Amino acid sequence: MTLVAQNALNQYALRSSLGTSFIERGYRRCYVVIVLAAALLWAFQLLLDPGLVIGLIAATVVSIGVVLASGSALELAETFPELMRVPLLRRLIR
Repeated sequence: MTLVAQNALNQYALRSSLGTSFIERGYRRCYVVIVLAAALLWAFQLLLDPGLVIGLIAATVVSIGVVLASGSALELAETFPELMRVPLLRRLIR
């Protein structure tokens, strides 16, 4: 929650000083996907109380889902071109 609050305050400060929108339209989907993923993992933890291994597997699967759903907006291949050298990651971020 601290990181979310800090990010929101940073975004607000940037918006105020630069005159930009709070969250650019192209990135809104990313934020929605991240919030939904966090809520899903929280509900999973609360309702099922999985062990450490199952929790890590669930977090990994949800994280991959976030990358797949937000990949085009994140532009991972352009930002981190070295990821394209790893075959599994290349398939994930295309």
